[in-house]
Amino acid sequence: PGLQGVAGPSGTNGAAGPPGPPGPAGHKGKTVVLKEVVEEKVPPAKLQAMVAKDAQAAIAESVTARLHADAHKMELQEAANKRLLAKMRELKWQLKPTSAATARLLAHPQATLNARIQRLMQKSPKPRALPPHWEEREDPQGKIYYDNRKTHKTQWNFPQK
Repeated sequence: PGLQGVAGPSGTNGAAGPPGPPGPAGHKGKTVVLKEVVEEKVPPAKLQAMVAKDAQAAIAESVTARLHADAHKMELQEAANKRLLAKMRELKWQLKPTSAATARLLAHPQATLNARIQRLMQKSPKPRALPPHWEEREDPQGKIYYDNRKTHKTQWNFPQK
């Protein structure tokens, strides 16, 4: 039989010969064959370097594939967002505002939102004075409640004097 990939001598049906001998250990970043390592008595440091090189190549290939997949997902999401924005703009003109506030919101949603945020952030001109021993607190959800430090009573409503 001939070399790998070369037709064999006549009488062998012209088929390719058997595979050639295996390549050197760690050839082209592929798996190292244990038999080759034992027969060639590869030093541990060289074996470690071959394994590290193979591992780095596998990690780099995996990371590259993942980055390409993530980039493709982002492109699809961006295209979907553009289609959604176009649909929202199309529907905006079909809506019939039920109030002046809704009309302002539809016309300039960010400006309206910013104005509401500014109003909410402004402090009340006259903060109400709490009765003695009462303290204003906030629960984990941000809701205000009132705590009497003397009686250890709590309540949601502003305390009466």
